[in-house]
Amino acid sequence: MSGTLHIFSRRIVNGGEIYQLNYTMTGGTFAKVFGSHHELRNFLLELGLEPSALDSAWTTLTRSGKLTLDDLEITPQEAAALGMTHAEVDC
Repeated sequence: MSGTLHIFSRRIVNGGEIYQLNYTMTGGTFAKVFGSHHELRNFLLELGLEPSALDSAWTTLTRSGKLTLDDLEITPQEAAALGMTHAEVDC
């Protein structure tokens, strides 16, 4: 099932940046938080993003603090196996 991946960069007071990733599909959302850009980058490569596409996405995230990637195929089982937390969505 196709879904949308949203990534947000957040500054922590007296600390560094964290990244929140939300994957939304019909009927549910999966989320995960990363403590460093290295963790997030490795996760996105694990999802199958091509390095060249990831470089472009990273530039957008760095400039604006947010990024949206459409039409990604991640099953609920894959999301759970990758450590993402599931939240039901009321439709």
